[in-house]
Amino acid sequence: AKRACERALEIHPGYADARSNLGLCLRDLGEAGAAIDQFTAALRIKPDHVDALGHLARLCRDVGRHEEAVRNFRRALKHAPDRFENWASLGALLMVRRCPVEAAEAFRRAVQLRPDDARAQLALATALADAGDLSRYTHLGTTGTSESVRLVAGDITDQTGIPAACRILENLSPQQYAHAIFEAPNEEATFRPTSPAQLRAR
Repeated sequence: AKRACERALEIHPGYADARSNLGLCLRDLGEAGAAIDQFTAALRIKPDHVDALGHLARLCRDVGRHEEAVRNFRRALKHAPDRFENWASLGALLMVRRCPVEAAEAFRRAVQLRPDDARAQLALATALADAGDLSRYTHLGTTGTSESVRLVAGDITDQTGIPAACRILENLSPQQYAHAIFEAPNEEATFRPTSPAQLRAR
């Protein structure tokens, strides 16, 4: 595949799709720097290349360039606001960066696109709880389609009345976080309630 993309670029160096696809090949081969160069080159040719923007954003996220990742997700969504996966990935990254209000907005947009996606509903509930918006959190829990959302919402408060918001497992990298929410086959292992003691320590 890599050689075919390179051949396409020998024939037509300004072929943005070929540069983006070559970037994917290089990414899969573990050549992150070279892949970023190819995605960037594709965007110089076609600044609104949504796939290249999304691939670049995820790769920047994976190598720790989080501000660039957020910027490129936003650029991609400006051109294609109907991309569920980009809203979801942006929300996950913003949660890791401790921006729950912005994350909730991204997850809200994802839920609007896929209202029956249980993982997106639960991610939105988590972001709302972290942002302190427990009324909307409870509403999601009682009306969402996911049983796991309803179970979590039912445990918002413990006997002391302290919010026991469902939080993502601690100490995940942005890549692990996004994978756990939207790519792992079993979301049941992804979330756990935060204990009152942990909340007091925050």
